[in-house]
Amino acid sequence: MGLDEIKTIDIVLNPTPHAKVTLLIVDGQPHADEEIRFNKFLKKLGGYVAYLTGPEFAKNHPGVETKDVLIGVLCAQPPNEVMKEMKEVRPSGKPDLSIRVICTQYRPGDEIPWFIRPDGVPPT
Repeated sequence: MGLDEIKTIDIVLNPTPHAKVTLLIVDGQPHADEEIRFNKFLKKLGGYVAYLTGPEFAKNHPGVETKDVLIGVLCAQPPNEVMKEMKEVRPSGKPDLSIRVICTQYRPGDEIPWFIRPDGVPPT
């Protein structure tokens, strides 16, 4: 798991209250250089998009469309501003497809992020 393993899907959850399939990226290592971290994140995200638009995803999740998928990013250190503002990603060459993305800080022992909670309710 982690940003260095760009060809690996870290965690698959199905279903949650917010998606038929939720794919999690685990950014669990500290990064001294934010630019390097962000570039690794973009490569990893690209790998997830390739998986979601490819035949393996269709085989593993019949009938699930990209609009029914959420990519959650769990970061050990706070996500940068671009990551925080990211709401969706569109596959290259497929402008009609949109995949939801949520980036949040999470460390073991923290409350589980709302988008993967079984009740789907944000904490108060």
